[in-house]
Amino acid sequence: MLALLLAGASPALAQGASREVREAASQVVTLRGYDADGQLTAQGSGFFFGPGRIATNFHVIAGAVVVKVINAAGDTIARVDSADAFDAQLDLAILRPPAGPTRGLQVETFYPDVGDQVWTYGSPKGLTGTMSDGIVSAVRERGGNMVLQISAPISPGSSGGPVLNVRGRVVGVTKSSVRGGQNLNFAIPARELAGLAVRRGAVVALPVGEARRGGEPSPGGDAGGEVGERPQLPDRWALIARNVSSAELFYDRQSLRRNGGRLHVWVYAFYPETLMAGEAAFDASKALFELRCNQYEFRLNQYLLMRGEKVIGSNGSVSGGEWSAVAPESVAENLVELVCREHLRSADSASSVDSEERPVPARD
Repeated sequence: MLALLLAGASPALAQGASREVREAASQVVTLRGYDADGQLTAQGSGFFFGPGRIATNFHVIAGAVVVKVINAAGDTIARVDSADAFDAQLDLAILRPPAGPTRGLQVETFYPDVGDQVWTYGSPKGLTGTMSDGIVSAVRERGGNMVLQISAPISPGSSGGPVLNVRGRVVGVTKSSVRGGQNLNFAIPARELAGLAVRRGAVVALPVGEARRGGEPSPGGDAGGEVGERPQLPDRWALIARNVSSAELFYDRQSLRRNGGRLHVWVYAFYPETLMAGEAAFDASKALFELRCNQYEFRLNQYLLMRGEKVIGSNGSVSGGEWSAVAPESVAENLVELVCREHLRSADSASSVDSEERPVPARD
């Protein structure tokens, strides 16, 4: 595997894209979100899968009241004002336009192998159907979720597009890239998309979440903190872990709140390299988690993207989402054990918060 990475290619690369991969281009679309004033909120990519549904990233549709679906010819083929399903924590969304192909791309439910060749399609600067190729460099945990690390480039505007295997089947959904890193790009495993499609509930009218607002840095911009330099955190922030992607995660002891049998806590994650979410550059995030210590479960209630100490995007309030079981030897396990232990220690000293107190945002 080391020799393969050093060479930067594999024997499969010389064969070019298969017919199935090339034909997948017809299923890729550009998505443009607009707010109630008709202002563009975000532009990204998406693709048809299943019977007439479109997959994309949650951040591509966040804050939009309508999403235009544009094909490779530049024609608007649909306007969508509702979401079939979404998961802000996974950064996935499913749209169902009024009309679409009866059969889109097929979605795989297993992780690809490290070293597998993959192709991506996206819409950098609105250029729908742009293809890139590379390999699966790793399958790893990042920010509490499993991700595919791939060498195929992901340019701004391409997030939400498909990652395809040699059979032209979807193994991932492109998400972000590391600014300043060499071929460090990340995708959401396709099995998460398949799971979201199965557990979807009632159709939700747009908007969902909040769009980025003016003033945030563009890629390579200099707003906010310096890249690679974590802002100084107050003493109340306790280290959770430095995970395999070299991110640092902390939880705010003072934000710990109890609501019945559940605990609420703010978690801060700092990434030493700037990441891209659509066309937004961020190097940190804050998330409000809800924990059930006895059941060993957690879920996300709110999520903020940050550049330095400045909030540049939010998914709003998403309470009532799916509960997830804590995986052994994961960052989530560290979080639950530390926070639940902190709560028990506070309870023993008769200083636990009132069970009716509502969670409040962490103060910087």
